[in-house]
Amino acid sequence: MALQDLAPTLARMLGVVLPGATGRPLDEALVAGTRPPRAMLLLVLDGMRADYLDRFSAELPTLARLRREGAAFDHARVTYAPSITSAGHATIATGTDPRLHGIVTNTIFDRTSGKDADIFPALPGPRAQDQGQAGQLARRNRLPGP
Repeated sequence: MALQDLAPTLARMLGVVLPGATGRPLDEALVAGTRPPRAMLLLVLDGMRADYLDRFSAELPTLARLRREGAAFDHARVTYAPSITSAGHATIATGTDPRLHGIVTNTIFDRTSGKDADIFPALPGPRAQDQGQAGQLARRNRLPGP
């Protein structure tokens, strides 16, 4: 299956049509005669290999159960290059190719300045690691700060 197939498959399970999708509903994931689910959870483990769920199932019991009792798409493939997180998530959510949904990079381009823009600029004020219980834990464990 391709990433583009996820949204049309989930839409079909809910009994709705996803307009503009370039992906196709996966018949093998659909059970004829069943009612639409009351709730649906889509969990994307970006960059995690499917075999990790087998190798580490004891350490990941909730994920193992979700995989066992739900639908798992262990062999999803990216059908465009390069494989970038934001483009992949937009493709999964819309069921369309990056050339159509327009998310092709993890940055944004500021047309005014002609440069890539930082979408999460540093905020003024005290550093988060110096405040509260999280900051104390970070200092105690010598975790790097933001």
